[in-house]
Amino acid sequence: MRTPLAAFLLIVLAASAARGQIVDPSKAQAWLEATYGIKSERVAEATPDELVALRTIEPRPPSDFHVIAHFETFTGPDPLTPPSSDREYLINCPSRRFHVDRIESFSEHGARGAQSTTDGPAVWGLAVPNSPDARIISAVCGPSAAETAMEAARSLAATPAQAPAPRPPAPALPSLKPPPVRAAPPPVSLAPVRKPPARGAVRVQLFASPDRAAAERAMAALPARLPAMAVVGRPEIVEASLAGRPLYRVQLAGFASTADAARFCAAARATGQDCFVPPLALRSRLSGGGEAGG
Repeated sequence: MRTPLAAFLLIVLAASAARGQIVDPSKAQAWLEATYGIKSERVAEATPDELVALRTIEPRPPSDFHVIAHFETFTGPDPLTPPSSDREYLINCPSRRFHVDRIESFSEHGARGAQSTTDGPAVWGLAVPNSPDARIISAVCGPSAAETAMEAARSLAATPAQAPAPRPPAPALPSLKPPPVRAAPPPVSLAPVRKPPARGAVRVQLFASPDRAAAERAMAALPARLPAMAVVGRPEIVEASLAGRPLYRVQLAGFASTADAARFCAAARATGQDCFVPPLALRSRLSGGGEAGG
């Protein structure tokens, strides 16, 4: 028999299904612990149809994780006794590939139905998008490169460039007699004042080569590799010199801040694309058109 808390959760699940909403993960964790005595590290999915909680997450250097996930399905023939199962995953985060070592299916406390253990498929594969497997991988490894790129694009789109406020007209000066000529004071040495870069002037570098044709090919391939780039602008080839030899850099300008440019580069590097934000001194030489170094 389920506890009163479990019955309460079923009412919450039914109400959530009527509203088309997901279940609060903290309530799902509390229900799972009260009903089965299972403590989970985090919830990967909680909907009126299914609950997926990660019981253990064991790192295996350099980049693998051994994970035990607990599944509760609420769409069976008897919603008061949903089938349960534990599945052992081996996940490789850089490739986002996984395979299931073992699947143990059982009913509540083993009181009804049967209990069985099967070996999972031995092959490594990619998860189906929006599946429980994909959400388990995201809960362990973090969002995918595509999700990060879309988030960066949304962040850039939500920060429109602001035009500078127009200056008020200068007041008219009254007609005055020219002042008497005086000896000029001795020159005062002042430190040069650097103007802050204009909004939208921060750029990133995506490719560099002494061969202009190679730079053009790399620039032509960027829209397909980085669709989020369209929110910022179009890349360009900037010619420079390094030790007396030409150097062609593929750069993208239009970022409102160094932080925005860094977020874009993080998403680009996750797809395998080289990307970095030039230092401030190099950006100053680029904006002034007088670069002469590497």
